[in-house]
This record gives sequence, C-alpha cells and structure tokens, in this order.
Amino acid sequence: MAMTTSSSTEESSAAVDGNRNDHGQTAILLLDFQNEFCKKGGKLYNDVAETMIKTGILDNTPRLLNFAR
Repeated sequence: MAMTTSSSTEESSAAVDGNRNDHGQTAILLLDFQNEFCKKGGKLYNDVAETMIKTGILDNTPRLLNFAR
C-alpha cells in the first residue's frame, strides 16, 4: 500500500492508489474480531480460516489501522 501525503489545504488527506482519504471524514469499522473466529482453536475458526488466510486479514488489518492514524 503506497501512501503519499498531500501538501494542499487538505492536510488530513492522503492519496492511496489514486484514492483520497480524508482522515476527518473517514471511519474504519472492524467487526467480529473475536477469538472464536480469529484464533486457532476457536469454535468458529475452521469456518472462516480459509478466507482469513486468503485475504490476509490478520496481517493487513494492522497495516490499515496504521495508515488510518
């Protein structure tokens, strides 16, 4: 994920892959990050493990949050 900051009057904005992110107007909503889903051995882990691995959600989420800050 490439990030470049803007030097215009929109100081809280950043360009990512050609898209604008206005930190004052953007929210990130994270749902269902519970041990039962995300942790090996959790009751629902086997139901979602393939998708979580394929999308890299546990690795990509901290990167997204760091970018948003």
